[in-house]
Amino acid sequence: MAEYISSFITGFQKVVEEDLQKRLSNCKILNVFDGLIHYSYNGNSRDLEKIIYFNNTFFVLKAVKGKNITFPFLINAVTSEKKYFLINKGSFRIRFVRENQFQKVDKTLSRKAEEMVLKNSRLSIDRVSPTTEIWYSIRRENFAFCGQLISKREFTEKNLNKGELRPEFAYLMCAFANLPPDARVADPFCGYGSIPVQLSKKFSVNQLFVSDIDEEKINQLKNNKHLQKENILINQWNAMELS
Repeated sequence: MAEYISSFITGFQKVVEEDLQKRLSNCKILNVFDGLIHYSYNGNSRDLEKIIYFNNTFFVLKAVKGKNITFPFLINAVTSEKKYFLINKGSFRIRFVRENQFQKVDKTLSRKAEEMVLKNSRLSIDRVSPTTEIWYSIRRENFAFCGQLISKREFTEKNLNKGELRPEFAYLMCAFANLPPDARVADPFCGYGSIPVQLSKKFSVNQLFVSDIDEEKINQLKNNKHLQKENILINQWNAMELS
């Protein structure tokens, strides 16, 4: 099976590990770190784009464990073998990352890494605006990998209202709650409705009570297509005076 690595919000590794196996059949967890999961999946790689809490997802070219891993060691481990690239058309650039910070390396090393890609693919070099990237990443958990970036979630504040909870964080909160299908759930401070929307879209509960003291927000939520269900009740209520 093909191997992948995906990053996510730190602190949710246990939740992600359990949820991913529910969402993807034929998925096997290989390693879990803070904010990063390494797994094999026997399915369409496009399925991974549907996992809301994934940030960057890589097709794994090489993964290694060990102490004091260096970029020269990792490059040699990758370039010594013929590699298969999931994205084989377009352009690429090489990125070097240590503990989530981009690093500069000797030009001889970076050129060696580039030549490996040129030799094993139809990709061309574009160091400014490529269609894909090859990352050499070294982490503090004595783990390193070389992977091809196949999906990248773009986060822009302009897509959210001020103070609105990010949808991927709302989803992880719902997954963490581990609600049974017969649960009756109330969100008395729903705000823009991030949590109720994720509950309605991705989870199954018996009843969902959605309320806030802000009339404008409640009127917006009443028109939200994801909340148009018989078991969802939306009202303007004061959380201190719930009947």
